[in-house]
Amino acid sequence: LNPAIARVVAGGTINVAAGTYVENVSLTKALTLNGANAGTAGDATRVAESIIDGNAVSAAVAIGADSVVLDGFKIKGGANGLNAGVHIGSNSGYAVRNNIITDNAMGIFANSDGAAVIEHNWIDANNRPGASGGAGIYGDAGDIDLTITDNKITGHTLNNPVIFAATAATAHTGLVFSNNTLDNSY
Repeated sequence: LNPAIARVVAGGTINVAAGTYVENVSLTKALTLNGANAGTAGDATRVAESIIDGNAVSAAVAIGADSVVLDGFKIKGGANGLNAGVHIGSNSGYAVRNNIITDNAMGIFANSDGAAVIEHNWIDANNRPGASGGAGIYGDAGDIDLTITDNKITGHTLNNPVIFAATAATAHTGLVFSNNTLDNSY
């Protein structure tokens, strides 16, 4: 995927076929990355998956730019290094939606420095060891105007399914967490 990302112009779209991609995807410019299940919620009936497997090297997907859309993937194997299935730097305008995020240290390391959304994902059993391992969603100093909505968060047994650490007085300003289902009995 990284070679295709390098070739696409900022603001472009990449449609990724079903299959397994063992790599650490780095999104450093505005773009839309659509998996085979783009537009289909993580816990809905889905077709064959576009799987990003971080192979326990670092984050499976690292978002390091504003205005990135990550839609319709199965994301696994994020551990060590950035330690997450999806690691988001202090960016804005991003959308992480309609993904299955499983078998990582953390499901999503969420930061934002402006409006962003995490929605319609199934964040399941991210229980690999590591810093904050076992958290489905973890956020600390960022989370400015971040909306986390309509996600299914299940199977986290090593840590809390959602952690918002208060590491600065301005952390979590405008954070909205609504209509999410948390259930560790799966």
